[in-house]
Amino acid sequence: EIWFQPGAVALHSEHGSFSQSNARKMMKDASIVFRKKWESLLQAHHVPNPHALSKHEQELEYMRAADLRARDPTKANILWLEQAAPNPENGSGFGRAFDNLSVVSDLGHRITLVLREKLTPDWCDNLCRSRIADLGVEMVTGDWKEYVDKYIDFYDIVYVSRPAIFQMTHKEWRNVYKRHSFALIYDCEALWYKRDQTLVSLLQNEDISNYPGGIEYFGLDNSEMDMELVNLEIKHAVNLEMK
Repeated sequence: EIWFQPGAVALHSEHGSFSQSNARKMMKDASIVFRKKWESLLQAHHVPNPHALSKHEQELEYMRAADLRARDPTKANILWLEQAAPNPENGSGFGRAFDNLSVVSDLGHRITLVLREKLTPDWCDNLCRSRIADLGVEMVTGDWKEYVDKYIDFYDIVYVSRPAIFQMTHKEWRNVYKRHSFALIYDCEALWYKRDQTLVSLLQNEDISNYPGGIEYFGLDNSEMDMELVNLEIKHAVNLEMK
């Protein structure tokens, strides 16, 4: 039994099994019979010929072809936005984020992790990256907005972690939703409004900017934009208490 012979030469006699005059008709009739017989399997598993598609559609088909999970109708393609790489060594919140990724990945779903903050070796070293890769999670280290703008139509679900990240990105998700619909999962991570209410009760009418460590409390950088977000969060908490 010969499996492979480098010196072998194959000779093909075109239309050798039937006459050349009606070859096209016979092939057309045979293709109809073939599609009818294997219709269910073709619809479930067959990837369209990428060369007949646009360049962008070709990229999406290559992405599907590269991962069996992406072609499984019982699984989801998930675009997962985190503040930073989920390194368990950098705080309990990021440990929780890593566990969430692990649980969803174990369910067989395909996950692409995008980061709002730039990935640096001091935050997530090679070991950290390997742990994420071992989960079967693809991590994109480039600009998350560029990736979303280009590939949002590949994904069924968008997962956004942390209140501050959702506040900063919800307009972006609204805009891309107009082009491609998806399910949105917002992981609040913690009941922030409870912490806000407690902070309001401690500060009463005092301006948040006068509260030492207030910015760190909300996990935000000391900038005008972040100050606006903090004050907005406080006002929201006050409104909840008034209601």
